[in-house]
Amino acid sequence: MKAILLSLCCMLATLQSTLAQDLILTIPQKKVAVDDTLSVEILTADFDSIASTQFSIYWDTSIIQYTGFRINDLDLVAVGDSDANDGTIRVSWFDIEGVGVSLADNQVFVSLQFKAVGEVGDISPVHIDGIPLAIQVFKATPEPFVFDSIGLVVEQGSVEIIEQMPQDTFEILSSDIMDVPCTDSESGSINLETNQVDVVYDWSGPNGFISDMQNIENLIAGEYMLTVLDSLGMVLLDTTFIISQPLNALEVINVDVMASACES
Repeated sequence: MKAILLSLCCMLATLQSTLAQDLILTIPQKKVAVDDTLSVEILTADFDSIASTQFSIYWDTSIIQYTGFRINDLDLVAVGDSDANDGTIRVSWFDIEGVGVSLADNQVFVSLQFKAVGEVGDISPVHIDGIPLAIQVFKATPEPFVFDSIGLVVEQGSVEIIEQMPQDTFEILSSDIMDVPCTDSESGSINLETNQVDVVYDWSGPNGFISDMQNIENLIAGEYMLTVLDSLGMVLLDTTFIISQPLNALEVINVDVMASACES
């Protein structure tokens, strides 16, 4: 009987591992005008208690040129881009706590930045594969630092070069900037009025601040960089705003009084 129970337990553990949900990564189909730049986001689905993952990404260097990457919804993503000139990078991530991390669907694993260098009509794949870095995904279990290997399902993407489509120039019609009233205050804000609605805002600032909102608040003093992109991922505007703080208040350290020397 004990042997039968042990066999059933092993079969159940194997079945649970087999039924573990695969991680899904999606690379969108993007369009970009000649000589323009764009971001290609790798989006997640079923990112549930994932402990680590690694893979490679390749593209056609005669059509798009890699210019860098940006961390978004997942910290500690490592990108090995020493072979970027050959059209491949290595991407890896792991949970340093060893207990697994979960993300909502359609979160950004990492954003890759490219410049269009090909001709109109060219299409470059942007694909995940296992060369040179093998594909691996591990899911956390109830026991810390004990992981199950699961699969990776990929929806591959591409970048197509198109002619520049006529469009209204993006403009910031007005900006209302509220500085902070004192040192270390978090009451600053930046409110914008613009001439377009269907755009993407990408803010970054002090202490790792990021936001995708048009208007931002609860800000400390410092520089806030804004990139505005259209629905195709093309950059419409790069600019910087500054939240100022007052100078330190005047403090009297010492009073030196000299008596007057008057003749009587």
